[in-house]
Amino acid sequence: MKLFLISLFVLAITHGVNGQADSAAAYNDRAFTSYNQKNYAKSLYWMEKLFAMGFKDYQNNYNYYRAAISACQTNQIAKANAYFDELANKHLHYSMYYDFKQDSMLLACVSSTQAWKKAIAYTKPKYDSVQAANQRYYQGITDTTKRLNTSALLEEQRLAKLVGEGDFDQVYQRLKNYNAYDAPPVVGHWTLYQIKINDTLTVPFLIHIPKQYRPRQKTPLYVFLQGAVRGRPQFMTRGNVPSNEAPIFKHALEEGAFILYPFARKDIHWLYHPLAFQAILNEVAFLKSLYNIDDNRVWLSGHSNGGEGAFYFAINQPTTFASFLAFTYFPQSYMTNTPLRNLTNHRTFYGISAKNDHLFKLSKVDSIYQYAQSIGANWKNYALDGDHGLPINQANRVSFIYDTLFANVRNPFSPKIRWETDNVRNGRCDWIAITQLDTTARPAAWVSSYNPNMMAKDNRVKIDFNPHKTGVIEANIQNNIVSVKTSCIREFSFYVYPELVDTTKPISFIINGKATKPIPVTKNKSELAKAFIQTKDRVLLPVAKMVISVSR
Repeated sequence: MKLFLISLFVLAITHGVNGQADSAAAYNDRAFTSYNQKNYAKSLYWMEKLFAMGFKDYQNNYNYYRAAISACQTNQIAKANAYFDELANKHLHYSMYYDFKQDSMLLACVSSTQAWKKAIAYTKPKYDSVQAANQRYYQGITDTTKRLNTSALLEEQRLAKLVGEGDFDQVYQRLKNYNAYDAPPVVGHWTLYQIKINDTLTVPFLIHIPKQYRPRQKTPLYVFLQGAVRGRPQFMTRGNVPSNEAPIFKHALEEGAFILYPFARKDIHWLYHPLAFQAILNEVAFLKSLYNIDDNRVWLSGHSNGGEGAFYFAINQPTTFASFLAFTYFPQSYMTNTPLRNLTNHRTFYGISAKNDHLFKLSKVDSIYQYAQSIGANWKNYALDGDHGLPINQANRVSFIYDTLFANVRNPFSPKIRWETDNVRNGRCDWIAITQLDTTARPAAWVSSYNPNMMAKDNRVKIDFNPHKTGVIEANIQNNIVSVKTSCIREFSFYVYPELVDTTKPISFIINGKATKPIPVTKNKSELAKAFIQTKDRVLLPVAKMVISVSR
């Protein structure tokens, strides 16, 4: 059984616009919530309504397992036996031996049956074998002698010297051309790193060092975000991720790319936790500190919840990445507005939806997609035969998309940007950043609020993708003139790059039709150092940052 089915029960499916009151997804979520609350009668009620709908996606090992426990705990012995028989005969997976041991008291009403004995006899040998293999795997990924552990870009004193010694031009060229990367002891293997995000949180992440890696050669990076993140009680570092999700990684391995695989758990994941997104950016910067990563070929992908994480980055924090790919996902942000305007810039967002995905209905995804197309979104969505596990269980059907994704090269110096945000933490796209909002002001007349219609049952309903007040900026650069239109913005920052403007000449701003006095470019070594230390990006190296106030 594929990992997708094993972990389906923890999928985050309480998506405000994605579920109907009587949908299978809603029943599954209610059963899951009731079970966690130990309300076994209610859990069984919703589980039986779910099974009655007949969707095979939900007829899986953990749903029958929870149904058997719920029936046992409500003294419905016949139902408990029936559900456990169904589990033992059709849906058994070796990994459940752990659950059988842990929950034996909850399943006391079936523990003397032939089905129980069959389940134990089937699962224990394979479970023990896999546990031994996983232990060997874990020892391998935590062997620090097989990887790089430090560099000049991680050691404080060496880094301070790198960004501080000499005048601006010397530092700029040193960072731009930095290439002093060491060769790792071993290539072609996975290794587990950990990074401290704040005083109380350290997060693990897997890295695959490609066998083709050469430290003097820039190498692309493929970041993949896992799904089924909402119910994970801990970071699942001991499972054999490379084996379980091998179809997802196959093409990145062939491309010779590094692979970054962040871990999530229920209190830090890419649906509701800003810290999880910051952790991913920190992990990318950490990797760039050790290995020669091509800044313009960093691609972000994800499946299910992970695909929604990729969508979040595309509409909120795209600067680090060249392009985005989401498999069987729902295109909405759950922490912020969903500013579809931000998809009209030059980066492409790719999506693959499954025609038989009972979690994220194609009709709903397509309603949003078609609306986004009508406003000029740089978004390409493909609808393919298959179910929610499409990219893993039918990997050959989606293989075409990887070549398309890997052909994308970041161009952070496009002369035109349209950007919208309801939170200044997400205010930056490449060279422009909204740094102060003015949400008491009325939106400018030229700003449209993009809220798509979505199919719900047989009717189209308007989705409110913008519940919070936002600021919008449109900026265009030509011949050292930055023309800007703003709405509900008090202040923005312009990052000065020699790829965009002639830094030997002043820069003029035309803000909402009013010209400002030309501003000379003063090279700022501290701003340059700050940018490099934070991101380790050798392409986006600002000469200066200009902070511009906007008058009403």
